[in-house]
Amino acid sequence: MPSKPKSPRLVHLDTPDDAIPAPVTKAPAAPKSQRPSPVDEQRRQAAFDSVFHWAGEELHPFSVSREALFGQLRCAMGAPSLSRCMADTEAFAADAHRILYLCATPPEIFNRLRADMADLQTAVDDWAEKNIPAAEKLRAETLAMQIWLAAHENRHEPAPVATPHGDDEGN
Repeated sequence: MPSKPKSPRLVHLDTPDDAIPAPVTKAPAAPKSQRPSPVDEQRRQAAFDSVFHWAGEELHPFSVSREALFGQLRCAMGAPSLSRCMADTEAFAADAHRILYLCATPPEIFNRLRADMADLQTAVDDWAEKNIPAAEKLRAETLAMQIWLAAHENRHEPAPVATPHGDDEGN
């Protein structure tokens, strides 16, 4: 009598062949809290469509490459953590200058300064002195924060995925 073919089973490599197979389950649907709401979609679209201006000039978007340079410049200058700076307007002033400079300047200008972060920071400081009057300091910081938030509104974050070992945070 021919033997019945064995059904496929999932076993760990370090267990014997006659181990009990692990149950294979279907991943559950995303929780309702992770599904985009119409309000979230409208907010993301508004952030995507946002255009910012400073001194009557339209600013370039705070793109991923500008943000990367912003992070490199902060690190080179020994800036404290961004979350700490965002909680303190005085500490955020230097970051606001960096964000506005990077958005106000075409890449062909600041790309020449990438090799020397001290020169780039000097260019930021010179630009801020000329373009941010003392009376506009708070408005500049507010605008920089709006630019930062709009850029991050549309950044994708991985959703948790159900695995046999519990929820994975997308890593």
